[in-house]
Amino acid sequence: MSRTRIGNSLLLLLLAGAALALARWQTAPWWQGAPGSTRVLLALLVALAFGGVCVLCLRRPRIATDTDSGILLLWGSQTGFAMQLAEQGAAALKQAGLAAHAMPLEAADAALLRAHRRVLLIASTTGEGDCPDHAAGFLPGLQNQTLAGVEYAVLALGDSRYQQFCAYGKQLDEAMRAAGASVLFARIEVDAGNPKALAAWQHQLSCLAGDAELAAPLLPEYQAWRLQARHCLNPGSVGDAAWQISLTREAMHWQAGDVAVIAPRNAPERVRTWLAATGLMADAAQQAALAAARLPDPQQVVGQNLEEIIAQLVPLPMREYSIASIPAEGELRLLVRQTFDQQGQLGLGSGWLSTYAEVGSDIWLRVRSNPAFHAPGADTPMILIGSGTGIAGLRAHLAARAELGAHRNWLLFGEREKAHDFHFRAELEHWQQAGIITHLDTAFSRDSATRRYVQHVLAEQAERLREWVAQGAVIYVCGSLERMAPAVDAVILQTLGKPLHDQLQAEGRYRREVY
Repeated sequence: MSRTRIGNSLLLLLLAGAALALARWQTAPWWQGAPGSTRVLLALLVALAFGGVCVLCLRRPRIATDTDSGILLLWGSQTGFAMQLAEQGAAALKQAGLAAHAMPLEAADAALLRAHRRVLLIASTTGEGDCPDHAAGFLPGLQNQTLAGVEYAVLALGDSRYQQFCAYGKQLDEAMRAAGASVLFARIEVDAGNPKALAAWQHQLSCLAGDAELAAPLLPEYQAWRLQARHCLNPGSVGDAAWQISLTREAMHWQAGDVAVIAPRNAPERVRTWLAATGLMADAAQQAALAAARLPDPQQVVGQNLEEIIAQLVPLPMREYSIASIPAEGELRLLVRQTFDQQGQLGLGSGWLSTYAEVGSDIWLRVRSNPAFHAPGADTPMILIGSGTGIAGLRAHLAARAELGAHRNWLLFGEREKAHDFHFRAELEHWQQAGIITHLDTAFSRDSATRRYVQHVLAEQAERLREWVAQGAVIYVCGSLERMAPAVDAVILQTLGKPLHDQLQAEGRYRREVY
């Protein structure tokens, strides 16, 4: 029960107590003659009506007034996670009786922030400290502005594998503070979807709602998907192995552009090694708990029993992958590049999917909607640019376009060697022959003495780029943020000019899913 309802209930009890106390002062008869049955009935009806009004007042949601614009939740999202949290948070606050609404960062300015009593900023950091593409203009818009009287809090989403962990969330925090806004509660940083950090955020939302129990969960639950098959797509390549992962379940729903969020597990051998180092024994359930968590240093848990250790474990971070297929194909496909840590051990997500999980076993996964990378209408031409495993998200779009019979698609793809790294080659060439792909341009950097990348191919086709954009085409880029994406962006900027480049971004006609 919220504080408001508790206060209203106490007030009614106080009034009832006052009425009883006043009644004891009455020494003379209440009436000279007993009222008739009609008057008694009317009095009872009035009392019941009054009680009903009181109940409605207690249950009625709080309504915002002109002087209270409610809570504003602003999101900056590259793959849809921050947007999802903002929208679910706004829905939960509304159900608790507060006025709340969510919108992207670029839709807000200092005047809008000043019009709200409280502002919650939920933002992800991409690459090495960068903001989501759509939010690039928000911080510059706060310069030389005052936000005195505004209260705010920041939920910063990031991945501690990167040096600039949660950098953009920290920048938002500093900018709001510098503009004179007051802190509602300390910044919460979420490392790769850490459930404990998200639970702390939900607790703060509950406090804002007067300690109400929020009805809307922050995240959907993971579901069990069967690991149907996997195989390496680039044997013999000079690059790291790229594996196609096929997953199935009875009910499959997603759109091209959506993201698969995986809950990885420690390799069984790693769990056995840890148990041997601690000298502890574990049953099947305890081993499953250890497999899903970050294992502490054995020296730090000396003297503790296994139940105590498990109670303190931190879940493993989630891993995100672009979905490479559509539901009509009967499977959820991923394209996963094996990565290695400084000790030469396989990466957490790539190792689990490509090596350690047994074919036929369950993979815990949830599909996250990513509207920022959903396709336009079938009549809109698409320019799809990707490198490496970035072809995964683009392949899903092409499969969806083929199902719709949408034929104006231009694919530019770059990798190392044509003989080994032309992922999905047979399907792409089939779609080209069928007219689904109008143009298929490739760049394989190791096939010539002069390194040639996808941005070079795009620059060579500058005239076609201008023509397609003039005809209403959208540009979708998927792949490496560190190398490919900035180089492609530079070509687009040089070819189209900054005004048109910025206009395409503002209109949602230039979108990126980069990592």
